[in-house]
Amino acid sequence: MTLGNGPGLYQLGTAQPPLMQPPQLPQDILSRWHWVTQPTVENIANSSFDIYELPKLHRDQTLRDRYIQKNIKGIIQPLNGGKPHLLHACTKLQNTFTELDALLPAWLIYISIRSAYIPQRGSGLCVWTEHLVGYNRLKYNFVDILDYFVAYFQKHQNSPPDQWFQADTELHTEHLVNSTQKAFAKNTASSPHKQTTKPSSNAVDARTMASQICHAFNRPTGCKVKERTGNDCLRRHVCTSCEGPGHTSFSCPKSKSSSA
Repeated sequence: MTLGNGPGLYQLGTAQPPLMQPPQLPQDILSRWHWVTQPTVENIANSSFDIYELPKLHRDQTLRDRYIQKNIKGIIQPLNGGKPHLLHACTKLQNTFTELDALLPAWLIYISIRSAYIPQRGSGLCVWTEHLVGYNRLKYNFVDILDYFVAYFQKHQNSPPDQWFQADTELHTEHLVNSTQKAFAKNTASSPHKQTTKPSSNAVDARTMASQICHAFNRPTGCKVKERTGNDCLRRHVCTSCEGPGHTSFSCPKSKSSSA
């Protein structure tokens, strides 16, 4: 089927997609993902999808049923004798997605549906997914990767398609970099003596950062890690010229004396 200029499509370069009515979904579109309900497909097409409902997109019926069972909190029986209905609880995705291999099948179904209505988004969503795979390969804690995944989606679901070609520096620092620093600090505090076991990759990354000079500290704008995250920067706040503390390369006394 050729989608043409169907609902949800807009020209490249526009800041935001136009307001639109829920699309009319032909049967051949729904049949591609026959296990996904029409309201869910409409929410994806109209950029109003709740990311916490992602497990519902699993092709595997067993995984969908497991999510539904966890998501049911109780049954409401109206006092006027009306039809009872289920009360759903907002469950954490960590209960369903314990590793990247569990997340990707449902997420790729989302990308397929989203791209069917807005083809311009397909490439960015795929590139961003490769970023997730890279974080997982670097041995970041998957709980932190999932937190970044949720936060990025909630912030950028309606952002221009080009946004999905890049990471969000603020969210990356908050959910991935900070978790690495906290893990390193915790390991250091709990192991005051020489470690006999091989340190984790997160600890090694943090230790490497601790040996590096912070170039942001030496810029006129200064280091913003503390301001943005509330945590101290792991890199060394010393002069890049002489590695002396208490001043930047712009005010280095050795540089001034040599120029004089």
